[in-house]
Amino acid sequence: MLRHYPNSEIEVHVQVLQSDGGALPAAINAATLALIDAGVAMRDFVVGCSVAYIQRTPLLGEYACTMLAVGHRVAPREGA
Repeated sequence: MLRHYPNSEIEVHVQVLQSDGGALPAAINAATLALIDAGVAMRDFVVGCSVAYIQRTPLLGEYACTMLAVGHRVAPREGA
C-alpha cells in the first residue's frame, strides 16, 4: 500500500459539532467513508460501533445510550 503514496501523509480531521453520545463511532465511520470517497487505496475499511452491557445483556447503539441514561434494568437473556 505504501507504494501508492510514497513520501506522503494522509490526515483526516473530524469536527464534532454536537454529541449526544456515540461521537467516536460516528467519527470513525465518517473518516472511513471520506477515505473511500476520495479514492484512497486501502486493504480493508474500519467500522465503528458502540455497545453497552447491562446485566450481561448486550445493547447496541442509540438504544444502549437511552437505556443507560434513564437507568433501566434489563434482565439477561435465557441461557446467558
